[in-house]
Amino acid sequence: MIDRDSINEVVVIDDNSIDLIINSKVVQLVNVGKTIFKNDSAEDVLINLNERIIGGLKAPDLILLDIMMPLVTGLDFLDQIDKMPAEFIEGLKIVMVTSSLDPGDYSLAMSHKNVIAFLGKPLTPQKLESVFLDDFG
Repeated sequence: MIDRDSINEVVVIDDNSIDLIINSKVVQLVNVGKTIFKNDSAEDVLINLNERIIGGLKAPDLILLDIMMPLVTGLDFLDQIDKMPAEFIEGLKIVMVTSSLDPGDYSLAMSHKNVIAFLGKPLTPQKLESVFLDDFG
């Protein structure tokens, strides 16, 4: 699915501080990305992404995204990503990390072209590793 060696920058978004710590730690344990940024606000990350577009910078390689967040939900975030320039989001991969059991959330999330996986909380190294399984033949 994803070549882990191509991932330099990972952004972890979750409004729950404990989940944010756990998810970031799992990314480190699985040895994905050279730089990991944590943010408890999808809105703040959208602002940062728009600033990157204006500045001619590239998108992060991987975003781990919660669905249920205040103000800007994970699904709202995905809708905004879809409106960004294609060349900016071309290499961006998004993994949903959520406690939602709603099949509708799954369907909506997976309908976005940048979403590559829908993982349940709590995130574990094994769950995140499953995103990279194809790399191991």
